Amino acid sequence: MLENGTREETLELLTQSVSPQPCAQVPPHKAAGLVLAETVRSPADIPEHARSSRDGYALNSADTADVPLSLPVTATFAPGDLPGAITARSAARILTGAPVPRGADAVVMDEDVHREGDTLLLSDRLVSGEYIFPAGSDLAHNATVAEVGTTVTPGLAGVLTRCGVESVAVHPAPETAVLALGNELVAPGATPDPGGFRSDNLVLATALLESAGATVNRARTVQDTPEAMREALSDLPGHGLTVTMGGTGRGDHDLARSAARQAGFEVIVDGVRLRPGRTMFAARRDDSLLLGLPGPPFAVAPLLYAFALPLLRRFAGHQPAPPRTARLNRPLRTRKGLEWLAPCTLEWSGPILSATPLADHALSPLEEIARLHAYIAVPPETSLAPGTDVPLLAPASLPPL
Repeated sequence: MLENGTREETLELLTQSVSPQPCAQVPPHKAAGLVLAETVRSPADIPEHARSSRDGYALNSADTADVPLSLPVTATFAPGDLPGAITARSAARILTGAPVPRGADAVVMDEDVHREGDTLLLSDRLVSGEYIFPAGSDLAHNATVAEVGTTVTPGLAGVLTRCGVESVAVHPAPETAVLALGNELVAPGATPDPGGFRSDNLVLATALLESAGATVNRARTVQDTPEAMREALSDLPGHGLTVTMGGTGRGDHDLARSAARQAGFEVIVDGVRLRPGRTMFAARRDDSLLLGLPGPPFAVAPLLYAFALPLLRRFAGHQPAPPRTARLNRPLRTRKGLEWLAPCTLEWSGPILSATPLADHALSPLEEIARLHAYIAVPPETSLAPGTDVPLLAPASLPPL
C-alpha cells in the first residue's frame, strides 16, 4: 500500500493496477470514440469496380487512334448499376460514380464531345485510364484501414462501413459508478429536508466522467451508515471505476474506508501529498478500482482531473494523454507543504493558450468550480511569474474557449 505518496507516484500505481476493458465486437457505426483492440483491414477493393469520375461517355481508347470519328451510343450506366459491357467501336453514356463497362478503358467528359441523337462525335484521342477510378484505388483488398490502438473517429467509422466491415474489436466505454455519501444529500431534482441539499458533487462527477467517454451505470446518494455504504459498494460492476465522495476524513461518520474493506476492496492508496486530496484513498477488488474522494465539490473536481480522467483513458485503451501546458498571465504563489492543484480559466491569446488562476479573484469555492476550465499543478513553496509555462490537468478535449 502506498501511503501519502506524491500525485505522480499515486497515478503511476493506480494506472499499473488496472487494464483496458475486455474487447467486444461492435458494428462500425457504434464504434465512434472507442479504441480499436485489433488492426482492421479492408475485406474488398474500394471501389469494388472501376468507376467513372465524370459525367460523359465510356469507350475504348484504342478506338480513338484515328480522329475525328463517330461512335454509336449503345447503353447508359448510372451509380448503382451492375457492371455491363460495350462492344468494339461503340460508346456508353456514363454518370459520375457509375461502374465502367467491360470493353471500356477511358471516359470522355461531356464538355469534350458532341452528340447528335445516338451518335457521339469525337475530335481528340483518349488515353487509357482517363477519368476512371480503378478498382481498389481508394483501398486495396487487405489494405490496413486502421491500426490497433486507433481511436475510431466519425470519419473512420464511415470508411469502415464503406469497406463492408461488419464489426470491429474495440475496448468498450469504461463502466463507472458514482456514489455521494452523506445523510444531508438528496438526488438531483428531489426536495431536501431542512438542513439537507441536492447533491452537487454527484452531478459534477457524473457529468465529467460522461464527458470523458465513460458510461455511468449508477449515480446515487448513500446514507452515512455502515450498512448502506457496504451494500452500495458490494453491488458494483466487476470491471471499471467507482468514485465515492465523502467519508474519507477521521470523523464519526467518515466510514468510506471501512465500508470498502467490508465490501471486499483492498486499500492500495491511503492519502496523497496533494492539496486538496490529503485524505483520499484508492482500493481494488478484482478488476474494479475505487477512488474514495473527499465530499466537497472543490475537492472532488481537482482529484477527478488528476486521477479519474487519466484512469478512464487507461480503461478505454487510450495511450496516456500528452502533457499540456498554458502560459500564466497572473502571478501565482503557493505555501509550504503540499503540491497545489490551482483552478484556472483558459483562453487563447493568438496562438498562446493563456491560464488565469481563479484563486486571486476572491471567489467562493463554488464560484471557482462554476468557472474553471482546468487545474494548474503547482509545487509547494513556489512563486510563478506571469509568462511562465505551467503544467495543466485538463480534459483531453478542452471546452470551447
